[in-house]
Amino acid sequence: MKRKALHLTLDPREVASIVDRIGDQMIEHDFDPDAVAIPILTGAMFFAADLLRYVEWSGYICPAIVSSYLDAQEPSHTPHVKAFTAGHDYKGKQVCIIDDILDTGATMETMIALCDSNMKPSEITVATLFDRGKTKLDPKIKRFNGRYLPEGLFAVGYGLDLAGRDRANPEVNFLTTETAKLVSDAELKNVQNPHHFWPRMSESNNKDVS
Repeated sequence: MKRKALHLTLDPREVASIVDRIGDQMIEHDFDPDAVAIPILTGAMFFAADLLRYVEWSGYICPAIVSSYLDAQEPSHTPHVKAFTAGHDYKGKQVCIIDDILDTGATMETMIALCDSNMKPSEITVATLFDRGKTKLDPKIKRFNGRYLPEGLFAVGYGLDLAGRDRANPEVNFLTTETAKLVSDAELKNVQNPHHFWPRMSESNNKDVS
């Protein structure tokens, strides 16, 4: 099978194309007018805003603030939910949880359990910009998937951070995880343009998650 070259940067146009494709899946799903969108902050803030505008979301938006990473690269197996505004007032409604990346699945599983407990939703769906492709959620949960992100790559920009920085970059840039571990917060502060840390890679599978 022919392998596609891996683009080390997704420019804003390419990012928008992925968001639009996810949005088209959501439009086809036909959410109720009073459905509840739950963006997971901080990583999904730009993605969720663009996605919900694209689908002309008319329902509720109830963000959750979740700390999912122990440090800049390694996801925690016990995410800490710092704030969650949806509760019994939204009982029995459709829910769509929006996150930047589905990695180990710990954050998503935590939020699914919390929604089940607090809201007793009629349906739970999830929308993610990136997906490692290794998390198996309950088959009843509909997934709106964006771009596959292979192991060994770390995404930065468009809400995704490196050591708490570079979230507002409209592009998404990719580092090897080995490189990401070498780039400390102090180094980023002392570099005018940290892009030179990002390595060159020849090619890799660049596929979507179905």
